Amino acid sequence: MLNKVKSILHQECNLNTTNKIVVGISGGPDSICLLDILTRLPYFIIAFHLDHGLRLESKDDAKFVKEFTSLKGVDLISKRVDVRSFATRRKLSIEEAARIVRYQHLFATAKEVNAQAVAVGHNADDQVETVLMHLIRGAGLDGLVGLRHKLLPNPWSDTIPLIRPLLSTWRSEIDDYLRGRGLASIYDKSNADTTFFRNRIRHELVPYLDSYIPGLKHRIWNMSSSLKYDLDFINAMVDKAWLGSIVDIKNDYVVLDQHRIAELEPSIKGHLFRRLINHIQQHETDINYQIINRISDFIERPTNSSQDEIGMGLWIRLEGDNYILYRVNANLPLSNYPQVSQDYPILLKIPGTLDLSEIWTISAVVHVLDHDSFKNIRNNKDIYTAWLGFDNKPEQIEIRKRLIGDRFVPLGMVGKTISLKNYMINKKIPRRARKNWPIICLNNEIIWIPGYQISDKFQVTSKTKTVLEIKVIKRSKF
Repeated sequence: MLNKVKSILHQECNLNTTNKIVVGISGGPDSICLLDILTRLPYFIIAFHLDHGLRLESKDDAKFVKEFTSLKGVDLISKRVDVRSFATRRKLSIEEAARIVRYQHLFATAKEVNAQAVAVGHNADDQVETVLMHLIRGAGLDGLVGLRHKLLPNPWSDTIPLIRPLLSTWRSEIDDYLRGRGLASIYDKSNADTTFFRNRIRHELVPYLDSYIPGLKHRIWNMSSSLKYDLDFINAMVDKAWLGSIVDIKNDYVVLDQHRIAELEPSIKGHLFRRLINHIQQHETDINYQIINRISDFIERPTNSSQDEIGMGLWIRLEGDNYILYRVNANLPLSNYPQVSQDYPILLKIPGTLDLSEIWTISAVVHVLDHDSFKNIRNNKDIYTAWLGFDNKPEQIEIRKRLIGDRFVPLGMVGKTISLKNYMINKKIPRRARKNWPIICLNNEIIWIPGYQISDKFQVTSKTKTVLEIKVIKRSKF
Protein backbone atom coordinates (compact mmCIF):
# COMPACT_ATOMS: atom_id res chain seq x y z
CA MET A 1 0.00 0.00 0.00
CA LEU A 2 2.85 2.37 0.78
CA ASN A 3 4.18 2.21 -2.77
CA LYS A 4 0.70 2.60 -4.27
CA VAL A 5 0.00 5.75 -2.27
CA LYS A 6 3.48 7.06 -3.01
CA SER A 7 2.83 6.66 -6.74
CA ILE A 8 -0.58 8.39 -6.48
CA LEU A 9 0.90 11.33 -4.57
CA HIS A 10 3.46 11.82 -7.31
CA GLN A 11 1.52 10.97 -10.49
CA GLU A 12 -2.08 11.90 -9.66
CA CYS A 13 -1.64 14.61 -7.02
CA ASN A 14 1.59 16.18 -8.36
CA LEU A 15 2.96 16.99 -4.90
CA ASN A 16 6.47 18.08 -4.03
CA THR A 17 8.33 17.19 -0.84
CA THR A 18 9.14 20.79 0.04
CA ASN A 19 5.81 22.51 0.66
CA LYS A 20 3.39 21.68 3.45
CA ILE A 21 0.36 19.40 3.22
CA VAL A 22 -2.57 19.91 5.59
CA VAL A 23 -4.02 16.49 6.46
CA GLY A 24 -7.52 16.20 7.85
CA ILE A 25 -7.57 13.72 10.73
CA SER A 26 -10.65 12.62 12.60
CA GLY A 27 -9.01 9.68 14.36
CA GLY A 28 -10.96 7.17 12.26
CA PRO A 29 -9.26 4.32 10.36
CA ASP A 30 -8.94 6.20 7.06
CA SER A 31 -7.29 9.33 8.46
CA ILE A 32 -4.99 7.35 10.80
CA CYS A 33 -3.89 5.22 7.85
CA LEU A 34 -3.32 8.29 5.64
CA LEU A 35 -1.34 10.19 8.25
CA ASP A 36 0.80 7.17 9.10
CA ILE A 37 1.65 6.57 5.44
CA LEU A 38 2.53 10.22 4.89
CA THR A 39 4.88 10.17 7.90
CA ARG A 40 6.74 7.31 6.22
CA LEU A 41 7.24 9.41 3.10
CA PRO A 42 9.36 12.58 2.81
CA TYR A 43 6.48 15.08 3.01
CA PHE A 44 6.06 18.16 5.22
CA ILE A 45 2.82 17.44 7.10
CA ILE A 46 0.52 19.49 9.33
CA ALA A 47 -2.46 17.65 10.82
CA PHE A 48 -5.83 19.34 11.30
CA HIS A 49 -8.60 18.07 13.58
CA LEU A 50 -12.07 19.57 13.85
CA ASP A 51 -14.30 18.79 16.82
CA HIS A 52 -17.84 19.13 15.45
CA GLY A 53 -19.36 19.20 18.93
CA LEU A 54 -21.93 16.58 17.89
CA ARG A 55 -20.91 13.62 20.05
CA LEU A 56 -20.24 13.21 23.75
CA GLU A 57 -17.02 11.40 22.86
CA SER A 58 -15.71 14.25 20.71
CA LYS A 59 -13.33 15.54 23.41
CA ASP A 60 -11.91 12.04 23.78
CA ASP A 61 -11.46 11.91 19.99
CA ALA A 62 -9.54 15.19 20.07
CA LYS A 63 -7.32 13.83 22.87
CA PHE A 64 -6.65 10.62 20.90
CA VAL A 65 -5.69 12.61 17.79
CA LYS A 66 -3.40 14.86 19.81
CA GLU A 67 -1.58 11.84 21.32
CA PHE A 68 -1.28 10.10 17.94
CA THR A 69 0.13 13.14 16.12
CA SER A 70 2.51 13.79 19.01
CA LEU A 71 3.73 10.20 18.77
CA LYS A 72 4.33 10.65 15.05
CA GLY A 73 6.05 14.01 15.52
CA VAL A 74 3.45 15.85 13.44
CA ASP A 75 2.27 19.38 14.23
CA LEU A 76 -1.46 19.51 15.00
CA ILE A 77 -3.96 22.33 14.62
CA SER A 78 -7.22 21.58 16.41
CA LYS A 79 -10.49 23.53 16.49
CA ARG A 80 -14.00 23.09 17.85
CA VAL A 81 -17.15 24.31 16.05
CA ASP A 82 -20.83 24.17 16.95
CA VAL A 83 -21.99 22.41 13.78
CA ARG A 84 -25.55 21.96 15.02
CA SER A 85 -26.04 25.72 15.31
CA PHE A 86 -24.48 26.22 11.88
CA ALA A 87 -26.87 23.65 10.40
CA THR A 88 -29.85 25.39 11.98
CA ARG A 89 -28.81 28.83 10.71
CA ARG A 90 -28.19 27.59 7.17
CA LYS A 91 -31.15 25.17 7.16
CA LEU A 92 -28.88 22.24 6.32
CA SER A 93 -28.75 18.61 7.39
CA ILE A 94 -26.19 17.79 10.07
CA GLU A 95 -24.27 15.73 7.49
CA GLU A 96 -24.03 18.60 5.01
CA ALA A 97 -23.30 21.23 7.65
CA ALA A 98 -20.48 19.15 9.15
CA ARG A 99 -18.91 18.66 5.72
CA ILE A 100 -19.11 22.35 4.82
CA VAL A 101 -17.63 23.50 8.12
CA ARG A 102 -14.90 20.86 7.98
CA TYR A 103 -13.70 21.88 4.52
CA GLN A 104 -13.97 25.58 5.24
CA HIS A 105 -11.62 25.20 8.21
CA LEU A 106 -9.29 22.80 6.39
CA PHE A 107 -8.75 25.23 3.54
CA ALA A 108 -8.58 28.27 5.81
CA THR A 109 -5.79 26.48 7.69
CA ALA A 110 -4.06 25.52 4.45
CA LYS A 111 -4.11 29.14 3.35
CA GLU A 112 -2.73 30.34 6.69
CA VAL A 113 0.23 27.95 6.59
CA ASN A 114 0.78 28.36 2.84
CA ALA A 115 0.19 24.65 2.16
CA GLN A 116 0.43 23.09 -1.29
CA ALA A 117 -2.61 20.83 -0.72
CA VAL A 118 -5.31 19.59 1.63
CA ALA A 119 -5.36 15.80 2.02
CA VAL A 120 -8.33 13.75 3.23
CA GLY A 121 -8.81 10.02 3.74
CA HIS A 122 -11.60 9.10 1.31
CA ASN A 123 -11.19 5.51 0.12
CA ALA A 124 -12.51 3.33 -2.72
CA ASP A 125 -15.61 2.31 -0.74
CA ASP A 126 -16.40 6.00 -0.20
CA GLN A 127 -16.16 6.46 -3.95
CA VAL A 128 -18.68 3.70 -4.65
CA GLU A 129 -21.09 5.05 -2.03
CA THR A 130 -20.75 8.57 -3.43
CA VAL A 131 -21.48 7.45 -7.00
CA LEU A 132 -24.56 5.54 -5.85
CA MET A 133 -25.78 8.55 -3.86
CA HIS A 134 -25.38 10.76 -6.91
CA LEU A 135 -27.11 8.21 -9.15
CA ILE A 136 -30.10 7.99 -6.82
CA ARG A 137 -30.38 11.77 -6.65
CA GLY A 138 -30.32 12.09 -10.42
CA ALA A 139 -26.90 13.68 -10.89
CA GLY A 140 -25.16 13.91 -14.26
CA LEU A 141 -21.75 12.80 -15.51
CA ASP A 142 -20.01 14.71 -12.71
CA GLY A 143 -21.92 12.62 -10.20
CA LEU A 144 -21.05 9.33 -11.89
CA VAL A 145 -17.36 10.26 -11.84
CA GLY A 146 -17.70 10.98 -8.13
CA LEU A 147 -14.59 11.84 -6.17
CA ARG A 148 -11.21 12.64 -7.73
CA HIS A 149 -7.66 11.97 -6.53
CA LYS A 150 -7.02 15.67 -7.10
CA LEU A 151 -9.62 18.40 -7.34
CA LEU A 152 -8.57 21.87 -8.51
CA PRO A 153 -10.23 24.28 -8.68
CA ASN A 154 -12.59 23.20 -5.96
CA PRO A 155 -15.41 24.94 -4.08
CA TRP A 156 -13.01 26.14 -1.39
CA SER A 157 -9.97 27.26 -3.36
CA ASP A 158 -8.79 28.05 -6.87
CA THR A 159 -5.15 27.54 -5.92
CA ILE A 160 -4.99 24.83 -3.23
CA PRO A 161 -5.98 21.34 -4.44
CA LEU A 162 -8.00 18.83 -2.47
CA ILE A 163 -6.26 15.46 -2.71
CA ARG A 164 -7.47 11.96 -1.83
CA PRO A 165 -4.44 9.63 -1.81
CA LEU A 166 -6.45 6.60 -0.57
CA LEU A 167 -9.17 6.81 -3.23
CA SER A 168 -7.86 3.64 -4.92
CA THR A 169 -7.61 1.76 -1.62
CA TRP A 170 -10.48 -0.36 -0.26
CA ARG A 171 -11.64 -0.17 3.34
CA SER A 172 -10.58 -3.77 3.92
CA GLU A 173 -7.04 -2.89 2.80
CA ILE A 174 -6.96 -0.01 5.26
CA ASP A 175 -8.06 -2.30 8.10
CA ASP A 176 -5.32 -4.78 7.15
CA TYR A 177 -2.76 -1.97 7.07
CA LEU A 178 -3.71 -0.76 10.55
CA ARG A 179 -3.53 -4.30 11.96
CA GLY A 180 -0.19 -4.86 10.33
CA ARG A 181 1.17 -1.61 11.78
CA GLY A 182 -0.41 -2.18 15.18
CA LEU A 183 -2.31 1.12 14.98
CA ALA A 184 -5.50 1.89 16.88
CA SER A 185 -8.25 4.16 15.59
CA ILE A 186 -11.54 5.65 16.77
CA TYR A 187 -14.83 3.94 16.08
CA ASP A 188 -17.49 6.55 15.40
CA LYS A 189 -20.86 5.08 16.36
CA SER A 190 -22.63 7.54 14.08
CA ASN A 191 -21.18 5.68 11.08
CA ALA A 192 -23.59 2.84 11.89
CA ASP A 193 -26.63 5.13 12.17
CA THR A 194 -28.78 4.37 9.14
CA THR A 195 -30.84 7.52 9.59
CA PHE A 196 -27.99 9.10 7.63
CA PHE A 197 -28.36 8.61 3.87
CA ARG A 198 -24.74 7.60 3.27
CA ASN A 199 -24.91 4.99 6.02
CA ARG A 200 -28.02 3.45 4.48
CA ILE A 201 -26.15 3.21 1.19
CA ARG A 202 -23.13 1.65 2.95
CA HIS A 203 -24.85 -0.83 5.25
CA GLU A 204 -28.01 -1.67 3.31
CA LEU A 205 -27.92 -0.87 -0.41
CA VAL A 206 -24.35 -1.89 -1.28
CA PRO A 207 -24.56 -5.33 0.42
CA TYR A 208 -27.99 -5.88 -1.16
CA LEU A 209 -26.74 -5.07 -4.67
CA ASP A 210 -23.56 -7.07 -4.13
CA SER A 211 -25.67 -10.14 -3.36
CA TYR A 212 -27.14 -9.86 -6.87
CA ILE A 213 -23.95 -8.88 -8.67
CA PRO A 214 -20.80 -10.07 -6.89
CA GLY A 215 -17.96 -7.63 -7.38
CA LEU A 216 -20.36 -4.74 -8.01
CA LYS A 217 -18.25 -2.31 -5.99
CA HIS A 218 -15.24 -2.87 -8.23
CA ARG A 219 -17.37 -2.43 -11.34
CA ILE A 220 -18.74 0.89 -10.09
CA TRP A 221 -15.27 2.09 -9.14
CA ASN A 222 -13.89 1.14 -12.56
CA MET A 223 -16.80 2.87 -14.29
CA SER A 224 -16.22 6.14 -12.42
CA SER A 225 -12.50 5.92 -13.13
CA SER A 226 -13.14 5.43 -16.86
CA LEU A 227 -15.73 8.21 -17.12
CA LYS A 228 -13.37 10.80 -15.68
CA TYR A 229 -11.57 11.01 -19.04
CA ASP A 230 -14.84 11.86 -20.79
CA LEU A 231 -15.57 14.45 -18.10
CA ASP A 232 -12.09 15.96 -18.45
CA PHE A 233 -12.71 16.46 -22.17
CA ILE A 234 -16.07 18.11 -21.52
CA ASN A 235 -14.63 20.26 -18.72
CA ALA A 236 -12.02 21.63 -21.12
CA MET A 237 -14.89 22.87 -23.29
CA VAL A 238 -16.73 24.18 -20.24
CA ASP A 239 -13.60 26.16 -19.31
CA LYS A 240 -13.88 27.98 -22.64
CA ALA A 241 -17.61 28.52 -22.15
CA TRP A 242 -16.92 29.92 -18.68
CA LEU A 243 -14.45 32.46 -20.04
CA GLY A 244 -16.62 33.37 -23.01
CA SER A 245 -20.02 33.73 -21.39
CA ILE A 246 -19.41 35.27 -17.96
CA VAL A 247 -19.89 39.03 -17.86
CA ASP A 248 -19.51 39.47 -14.10
CA ILE A 249 -19.01 37.07 -11.22
CA LYS A 250 -19.09 37.42 -7.44
CA ASN A 251 -19.58 35.00 -4.57
CA ASP A 252 -23.37 35.23 -4.62
CA TYR A 253 -24.18 35.83 -8.29
CA VAL A 254 -23.02 35.31 -11.87
CA VAL A 255 -23.96 37.46 -14.87
CA LEU A 256 -24.03 35.60 -18.19
CA ASP A 257 -24.13 36.85 -21.77
CA GLN A 258 -27.48 35.77 -23.24
CA HIS A 259 -26.16 35.41 -26.79
CA ARG A 260 -23.06 33.42 -25.79
CA ILE A 261 -25.20 31.03 -23.75
CA ALA A 262 -27.52 30.53 -26.73
CA GLU A 263 -24.54 29.40 -28.84
CA LEU A 264 -23.57 26.57 -26.45
CA GLU A 265 -24.45 22.92 -26.94
CA PRO A 266 -26.99 21.60 -24.41
CA SER A 267 -24.40 19.31 -22.80
CA ILE A 268 -21.94 22.16 -22.26
CA LYS A 269 -24.71 24.37 -20.91
CA GLY A 270 -25.66 21.75 -18.35
CA HIS A 271 -22.08 21.31 -17.12
CA LEU A 272 -21.57 25.07 -17.07
CA PHE A 273 -24.72 25.55 -14.96
CA ARG A 274 -23.55 22.89 -12.50
CA ARG A 275 -20.22 24.62 -12.12
CA LEU A 276 -21.87 28.01 -11.66
CA ILE A 277 -24.19 26.65 -8.97
CA ASN A 278 -21.28 25.13 -7.10
CA HIS A 279 -19.50 28.48 -7.28
CA ILE A 280 -22.46 30.38 -5.87
CA GLN A 281 -23.22 27.80 -3.18
CA GLN A 282 -19.51 27.84 -2.24
CA HIS A 283 -19.38 24.12 -1.56
CA GLU A 284 -19.77 20.88 -3.49
CA THR A 285 -23.44 20.20 -3.99
CA ASP A 286 -25.48 17.33 -5.42
CA ILE A 287 -27.29 19.08 -8.25
CA ASN A 288 -30.10 17.04 -9.71
CA TYR A 289 -31.64 17.08 -13.16
CA GLN A 290 -34.61 19.19 -12.08
CA ILE A 291 -32.41 22.14 -11.11
CA ILE A 292 -30.56 22.16 -14.43
CA ASN A 293 -33.83 21.68 -16.29
CA ARG A 294 -35.39 24.71 -14.55
CA ILE A 295 -32.52 26.88 -15.75
CA SER A 296 -32.72 25.49 -19.29
CA ASP A 297 -36.50 26.00 -19.40
CA PHE A 298 -36.13 29.61 -18.28
CA ILE A 299 -33.53 30.29 -20.95
CA GLU A 300 -35.79 28.79 -23.61
CA ARG A 301 -38.98 30.42 -22.30
CA PRO A 302 -38.42 33.27 -19.81
CA THR A 303 -41.33 33.92 -17.46
CA ASN A 304 -43.48 37.03 -17.78
CA SER A 305 -41.72 38.47 -14.74
CA SER A 306 -38.31 37.72 -16.32
CA GLN A 307 -37.24 35.81 -13.21
CA ASP A 308 -37.79 32.39 -11.67
CA GLU A 309 -36.86 30.42 -8.58
CA ILE A 310 -34.91 27.32 -9.59
CA GLY A 311 -34.44 25.70 -6.18
CA MET A 312 -31.60 25.36 -3.66
CA GLY A 313 -32.16 28.99 -2.65
CA LEU A 314 -31.22 30.17 -6.14
CA TRP A 315 -32.98 32.39 -8.70
CA ILE A 316 -32.39 33.25 -12.33
CA ARG A 317 -33.46 36.44 -14.09
CA LEU A 318 -33.16 38.03 -17.51
CA GLU A 319 -32.00 41.64 -17.59
CA GLY A 320 -31.41 43.09 -21.04
CA ASP A 321 -28.98 40.81 -22.82
CA ASN A 322 -27.83 39.11 -19.63
CA TYR A 323 -28.96 36.25 -17.43
CA ILE A 324 -28.20 36.56 -13.72
CA LEU A 325 -27.97 33.40 -11.62
CA TYR A 326 -27.98 34.40 -7.98
CA ARG A 327 -28.52 33.46 -4.37
CA VAL A 328 -31.52 34.81 -2.50
CA ASN A 329 -30.68 38.22 -0.97
CA ALA A 330 -27.62 38.60 -3.20
CA ASN A 331 -26.33 42.12 -3.71
CA LEU A 332 -26.89 42.17 -7.46
CA PRO A 333 -24.78 44.45 -9.68
CA LEU A 334 -25.81 47.89 -10.90
CA SER A 335 -22.77 48.68 -13.04
CA ASN A 336 -24.65 47.92 -16.28
CA TYR A 337 -27.36 50.46 -15.48
CA PRO A 338 -26.94 54.24 -15.54
CA GLN A 339 -27.15 55.60 -12.01
CA VAL A 340 -26.88 59.07 -10.52
CA SER A 341 -25.19 59.24 -7.14
CA GLN A 342 -26.22 62.80 -6.10
CA ASP A 343 -29.45 63.13 -4.14
CA TYR A 344 -30.01 66.65 -5.45
CA PRO A 345 -30.64 67.81 -9.05
CA ILE A 346 -27.57 68.46 -11.20
CA LEU A 347 -27.46 71.22 -13.82
CA LEU A 348 -25.52 70.57 -17.02
CA LYS A 349 -24.71 73.60 -19.14
CA ILE A 350 -24.77 73.05 -22.88
CA PRO A 351 -22.32 72.17 -24.29
CA GLY A 352 -20.87 70.29 -21.38
CA THR A 353 -20.00 67.01 -19.64
CA LEU A 354 -20.26 65.90 -16.01
CA ASP A 355 -20.12 62.77 -13.87
CA LEU A 356 -23.32 61.05 -12.82
CA SER A 357 -21.44 58.54 -10.66
CA GLU A 358 -18.06 56.84 -10.49
CA ILE A 359 -19.05 54.77 -13.50
CA TRP A 360 -21.34 56.92 -15.65
CA THR A 361 -20.97 60.34 -17.29
CA ILE A 362 -23.34 62.51 -19.32
CA SER A 363 -22.63 64.97 -22.11
CA ALA A 364 -24.80 67.36 -24.13
CA VAL A 365 -24.16 69.33 -27.29
CA VAL A 366 -26.35 71.27 -29.77
CA HIS A 367 -26.35 70.69 -33.55
CA VAL A 368 -28.00 72.44 -36.46
CA LEU A 369 -30.13 69.88 -38.26
CA ASP A 370 -29.22 69.07 -41.85
CA HIS A 371 -30.06 66.19 -44.19
CA ASP A 372 -27.15 63.95 -43.14
CA SER A 373 -27.62 64.46 -39.40
CA PHE A 374 -31.37 63.82 -39.75
CA LYS A 375 -30.58 60.52 -41.46
CA ASN A 376 -28.14 59.57 -38.68
CA ILE A 377 -30.73 60.39 -36.04
CA ARG A 378 -33.33 58.18 -37.72
CA ASN A 379 -30.80 55.31 -37.81
CA ASN A 380 -29.57 55.73 -34.22
CA LYS A 381 -29.22 52.33 -32.47
CA ASP A 382 -27.50 53.53 -29.31
CA ILE A 383 -30.05 53.43 -26.50
CA TYR A 384 -27.88 55.74 -24.41
CA THR A 385 -27.81 58.49 -27.04
CA ALA A 386 -30.83 60.74 -27.47
CA TRP A 387 -31.59 63.37 -30.11
CA LEU A 388 -34.19 65.96 -29.14
CA GLY A 389 -35.66 68.71 -31.28
CA PHE A 390 -35.98 72.37 -30.25
CA ASP A 391 -36.98 75.62 -31.90
CA ASN A 392 -34.47 77.51 -29.76
CA LYS A 393 -31.18 76.35 -28.30
CA PRO A 394 -31.58 75.24 -24.63
CA GLU A 395 -28.99 76.65 -22.22
CA GLN A 396 -28.94 73.78 -19.72
CA ILE A 397 -30.63 70.54 -18.71
CA GLU A 398 -31.31 69.04 -15.32
CA ILE A 399 -30.43 65.52 -14.19
CA ARG A 400 -32.15 64.12 -11.11
CA LYS A 401 -33.58 61.00 -9.52
CA ARG A 402 -37.25 60.19 -9.93
CA LEU A 403 -39.82 61.89 -7.73
CA ILE A 404 -43.16 60.76 -6.38
CA GLY A 405 -45.86 61.67 -8.89
CA ASP A 406 -43.52 61.99 -11.90
CA ARG A 407 -45.28 61.68 -15.23
CA PHE A 408 -43.90 61.33 -18.72
CA VAL A 409 -45.05 61.57 -22.37
CA PRO A 410 -43.24 58.72 -24.16
CA LEU A 411 -42.50 59.07 -27.87
CA GLY A 412 -45.62 58.18 -29.85
CA MET A 413 -48.10 58.96 -27.07
CA VAL A 414 -49.19 62.36 -28.33
CA GLY A 415 -50.66 64.40 -25.49
CA LYS A 416 -50.90 61.39 -23.16
CA THR A 417 -48.86 61.12 -19.99
CA ILE A 418 -47.97 57.99 -18.09
CA SER A 419 -46.83 57.53 -14.53
CA LEU A 420 -43.02 57.23 -14.48
CA LYS A 421 -43.34 54.49 -11.88
CA ASN A 422 -45.59 52.45 -14.15
CA TYR A 423 -43.38 53.21 -17.15
CA MET A 424 -40.31 51.77 -15.37
CA ILE A 425 -42.27 48.69 -14.33
CA ASN A 426 -43.60 48.16 -17.85
CA LYS A 427 -40.09 48.48 -19.27
CA LYS A 428 -38.90 45.92 -16.70
CA ILE A 429 -36.23 48.21 -15.31
CA PRO A 430 -34.95 46.21 -12.31
CA ARG A 431 -36.44 47.44 -9.05
CA ARG A 432 -32.98 47.97 -7.51
CA ALA A 433 -31.99 50.28 -10.41
CA ARG A 434 -35.08 52.50 -10.49
CA LYS A 435 -34.39 54.68 -7.44
CA ASN A 436 -31.16 56.20 -8.82
CA TRP A 437 -31.94 56.02 -12.54
CA PRO A 438 -31.07 59.42 -14.08
CA ILE A 439 -34.08 61.40 -15.25
CA ILE A 440 -33.28 64.13 -17.79
CA CYS A 441 -35.43 67.26 -17.50
CA LEU A 442 -35.82 70.71 -19.01
CA ASN A 443 -37.78 73.37 -17.14
CA ASN A 444 -39.09 70.71 -14.72
CA GLU A 445 -40.37 68.55 -17.58
CA ILE A 446 -39.01 65.04 -18.26
CA ILE A 447 -37.48 64.97 -21.74
CA TRP A 448 -35.64 61.61 -21.72
CA ILE A 449 -35.31 58.35 -19.78
CA PRO A 450 -31.77 57.15 -20.68
CA GLY A 451 -31.85 53.72 -22.25
CA TYR A 452 -35.48 54.14 -23.26
CA GLN A 453 -37.58 56.88 -24.84
CA ILE A 454 -37.50 60.63 -25.27
CA SER A 455 -40.58 62.73 -24.66
CA ASP A 456 -42.94 62.89 -27.59
CA LYS A 457 -42.89 66.69 -27.30
CA PHE A 458 -39.22 66.77 -28.33
CA GLN A 459 -39.11 64.33 -31.24
CA VAL A 460 -36.99 65.35 -34.21
CA THR A 461 -38.80 65.95 -37.51
CA SER A 462 -37.71 67.25 -40.89
CA LYS A 463 -38.88 70.69 -39.77
CA THR A 464 -36.71 70.72 -36.62
CA LYS A 465 -34.06 73.44 -36.65
CA THR A 466 -32.00 72.78 -33.52
CA VAL A 467 -31.07 69.31 -32.20
CA LEU A 468 -29.81 68.53 -28.71
CA GLU A 469 -27.62 65.41 -28.58
CA ILE A 470 -27.35 63.85 -25.10
CA LYS A 471 -25.09 60.89 -24.36
CA VAL A 472 -24.93 58.80 -21.20
CA ILE A 473 -21.62 56.96 -21.24
CA LYS A 474 -20.19 54.13 -19.16
CA ARG A 475 -16.48 54.44 -18.50
CA SER A 476 -14.50 51.76 -20.33
CA LYS A 477 -12.70 50.40 -17.22
CA PHE A 478 -16.09 49.33 -15.87
